[in-house]
Amino acid sequence: MRVATPLLSLLGHELRAPAGVIGGYLALIERERDRLSPTQQQALDGARRGQQAIVETLDDLRRLTRSEE
Repeated sequence: MRVATPLLSLLGHELRAPAGVIGGYLALIERERDRLSPTQQQALDGARRGQQAIVETLDDLRRLTRSEE
């Protein structure tokens, strides 16, 4: 696990920034939610759930790599 831990830590760090950017763009779109069609709102909800799942997974990965160090 000596090699995997730093690699997983780096991977988590590198993915956190894009996940945050995606969350920021979703927040901008959510501000105009009332202008979206129901289908677009459903797509937005799915995108938000996906983004949150990525962030939660990265949090889990961070906790895992910290416990391995």
